[in-house]
Amino acid sequence: MKISMRFKVMLGVGFACLLGVALTIAMERISFERGFLEYLNRQQLDRMQTVANFLGRYYQQQGGWGELATAPEGWERALAFFERRFEEGQRRAIQQRQPAERPQPPQNQPMPQPIGPVLIERQAFALALLDTNGRLIAGPAALLDRPSLMRVEVTRADGTQIGELISPPMSRFGGEMEEQFTRTQLQRSTLVALITLALVLPLSLLMSNRFLRQVQQLAQGVHHLTAGRYDQHVDSSRNDELGQLAKDINKLSATLNANQESQRRWIADISHELRTPVAILSGEIDALVDG
Repeated sequence: MKISMRFKVMLGVGFACLLGVALTIAMERISFERGFLEYLNRQQLDRMQTVANFLGRYYQQQGGWGELATAPEGWERALAFFERRFEEGQRRAIQQRQPAERPQPPQNQPMPQPIGPVLIERQAFALALLDTNGRLIAGPAALLDRPSLMRVEVTRADGTQIGELISPPMSRFGGEMEEQFTRTQLQRSTLVALITLALVLPLSLLMSNRFLRQVQQLAQGVHHLTAGRYDQHVDSSRNDELGQLAKDINKLSATLNANQESQRRWIADISHELRTPVAILSGEIDALVDG
């Protein structure tokens, strides 16, 4: 089955566009996930710094780590308190960046969460406290076996280090809200890619058709040459390789046409020059035959 060149070009352009769109979506997906994870880890570092500031003041007030080092529930209560203070601080910062006049929510209804870092659904805040020698004071001991950890120093007011906070960085999305957010971004990216494909593909096909018209003209010109028709002319108005090829075909056609005309004149001249001697010779032969 013979496949036309037009179909091959259209198929190649369509495949190239689809491949480009797929690669764009994949690279954008990878870039977005990495950037979003970096953002979440930076946010977690901010939380750890807030906890470290509270722990520094707590250490000075208690003269040590107190119940944090003796009762696990003390560490859990402290983390819950630090989380509330951290979210309140972020909420106040977001409210300060927003306009002063905002509609008040109806009575007896919860305040909607503002759009921003506070809206991110967090995983369990795995956090441990170490002393200056690296020994565990509070928190899960399994964190000490992690190969990669984020670390924040705990210091007193005078800058003296009294401990260190450790927490594993996020390497994947674990919350439903993060997953939903990434799915939404993927859907939007796919929609944009499909719209781009719908715009680029017809334009590419139009350009390929224009290219094929020139190729078809060149092929027709070569076909005329092979058939012995040397008086044909191919459009050579393009300023690229196809235009140069068209000019060469026209030169070849003109050369072959000139050679053909020269051959015709040469044959005509020879016929004219031989006509008189042949006529005389024919007469002499006739005379000899007649005796």
